[in-house]
Amino acid sequence: MNFEFILHYVFLAVFILGLTIFLLKRKKNTSVEKVLGYFFYIILYRTKRGLQFIDNLAKKHYKFFNVMAKIGVVISFGGMIFVSFFLIYNFIMLFIQPPVQPAFALVLPFPGKGIVFVPPIFWVISIMVLAIFHEGMHGIIARKNKIKLHSAGFAVASFIVPLLPAAFVEPDDKDLERKKKSKQIEMFSAGPFANIVLFVVFLGLFLLFDSILLGNSNAYYDPLQNQILSVEGVKFVDYYMKNESPVFANDVPLNLSFVEINGKPIFEDGKDNLIEFLDDAKPGDLMSLTAVNGSEYIFPLAAQPGTNGERPLLGAQLTYSFAPFSYTGKFASIKLFSVKFLLGLFAWLYILNLGVGLFNLLPMGPLDGGRMIKAMYETMFKKGNAVRLWKITSYVFLFMLLVVFIYPFFL
Repeated sequence: MNFEFILHYVFLAVFILGLTIFLLKRKKNTSVEKVLGYFFYIILYRTKRGLQFIDNLAKKHYKFFNVMAKIGVVISFGGMIFVSFFLIYNFIMLFIQPPVQPAFALVLPFPGKGIVFVPPIFWVISIMVLAIFHEGMHGIIARKNKIKLHSAGFAVASFIVPLLPAAFVEPDDKDLERKKKSKQIEMFSAGPFANIVLFVVFLGLFLLFDSILLGNSNAYYDPLQNQILSVEGVKFVDYYMKNESPVFANDVPLNLSFVEINGKPIFEDGKDNLIEFLDDAKPGDLMSLTAVNGSEYIFPLAAQPGTNGERPLLGAQLTYSFAPFSYTGKFASIKLFSVKFLLGLFAWLYILNLGVGLFNLLPMGPLDGGRMIKAMYETMFKKGNAVRLWKITSYVFLFMLLVVFIYPFFL
């Protein structure tokens, strides 16, 4: 058990405790919807706070948000088409060529089968940021379109204790129904569009800080492992063209990490010396590879068939090998933790904003995409037919989503 593990789970425990105390002190503003008794239930906290701020923002910057609402509709329908085809494709592929990694999975602050693990601090901050901006934009566009708001607040999905927070704004359903379908679609698409905008912002910040902090090294941050990894060398994963392959002919082993080529590190100062050598090499040139265990292999390159002896042949498929990155000198561990924390936070902020934004655009049920498609159907068909078509669309996509979600648990 390391320091980072302790810090993340202490933070999660403090967050859950703080959230529980907050809700207990405000019982008058909360309601509980039981799903599986007190094992799984949803707590709703409603308040009028923040509504005036949303209203003022919508009025003061009406022109800006009017343009953003129009762009949001276009981007959101584009996102809906993309995520719908993505789900359909992955559903079909389950029966043709099952993927190694699931296309859709739960994202939670603890590891488990079929779960994408996010370190708790990153998970809590990301969920709060994306939820506040998602619902805030719903509220702003609702007020821009003069749709009344009853309340704002947050819902907490609870597994025995409050755990998964999500913000919301509550429009007046009758007032919403009276508005033009185009205005309704603007409001529904505003939340996912806000998440897509945040994805672009946080991706930009991640790339900026990654280039500043790690740009002069061979390292990169891997959010799934919560590690900074440095490119250590290369491995040969398979031979090809064995009859001509110099790697095969000289018994160069597979899956052994090679760290030097011709006496130089394979990777130094962001430069790949192996690729540079192969780009300039000719058939017959000697190549020396030194493995991580000190073994050295020296052999001449062959000629690629069909190139009139002009291009060299290595005769093996390459992959990079990695090792944990670390700093040296004073405060090395603090520096490593700080860099990992900053890059990890920005990485998960852009990953989760994109994931939640696109997921909400699936054309099903109460999701924003489902409400958008329902409003669109109602502009094209009679209301009864539109509702039936919307239900069919929702059930079809819900079925595919459940199959894709459940699949990893049987791997």
